[in-house]
Amino acid sequence: MADRVTRVKPNSWNNECSWMRVMCRHIGGVRLADLTAEHLRRMTSDLLATRKVKTVSDYLRLLSSMLENAIDDGIIAANPCRRVKLPRKAEYEPLVLDREQPRAMIGATSTDDARIRGDADDDAEMWSIMFELAFASGLREGERYAIMPFQLERRDNHPGIRVCQQLQEYKGGPNATIPAWLNARHLSGNIWLTTLKTNAGTRFVPISENLWNRIWTRIRNHRIADHELVFTNNQGRPIRRTVEIRRWKKALETAGLPYTRIHDARHWTATQIAMSGAAPDERMALIGHADMTTNAHYTHWNTQALADAMNRAIPPLASDDVIEAEVLDAEEG
Repeated sequence: MADRVTRVKPNSWNNECSWMRVMCRHIGGVRLADLTAEHLRRMTSDLLATRKVKTVSDYLRLLSSMLENAIDDGIIAANPCRRVKLPRKAEYEPLVLDREQPRAMIGATSTDDARIRGDADDDAEMWSIMFELAFASGLREGERYAIMPFQLERRDNHPGIRVCQQLQEYKGGPNATIPAWLNARHLSGNIWLTTLKTNAGTRFVPISENLWNRIWTRIRNHRIADHELVFTNNQGRPIRRTVEIRRWKKALETAGLPYTRIHDARHWTATQIAMSGAAPDERMALIGHADMTTNAHYTHWNTQALADAMNRAIPPLASDDVIEAEVLDAEEG
């Protein structure tokens, strides 16, 4: 375990420690050499009574990895996890807003109904920009929170954001265990400025001139330096996800829209890019996915888009002559 803490990110390590504590409550009294598949099946059944399928699957994958290491070290001869089927995971189907609905939600942030006690004069504009960025760029939450002026670039005269960093919350704050290979800088509380999820995440995302100008207006009004956060709370501290969720829900309610997760805005962006006719590799470059499978998971085609695609793809296969269809009686058919 001393080796593993140096090979994974802090949040992964904290999660794994939590999972191991849970499993120890179920099988901690069993000697490693005596551990059987039946022990693991009973543990799995008990855990599924109170936890999601994905969570329990993560527990078992971690345990299986540890048992494989035990085999390599000559401690046990076989891995009982190999004889335990992972529980079948129900696929989450995100609620992706219609093409025009994000505009209504973003507009709702400027209304009195969406304001929260203690708001500064320009808070509504900041959240309007934040939510527009969520839909217009497809940036992950931590990527938006980490935006600094130096990331705003013009390439071939197109305004955009060079996505190259993110904010993450690491348990322990300034005392969090940070692996030597991870480039991370403590900002405030549990919040750290760090590298992206994957190398594929580093990308340039074009944005509209209007959004570009609004971001720069905020930068100038608040005299934000090149390597300072563009979006902060009224005390100048980084935006926290819990705060954005509260604002997000308020804007959806004010606009009369159904609840959808903040991350589902990323699904909306990926879908709109795909429906525009962008090639798969173009979509990956804009959204920052590392593989095609994930890219496809984020794309949700509606019936009209699928019908339009078929109409474009399939040429006329019958003659232009109109053929009267004969309706058969049900008994005859």
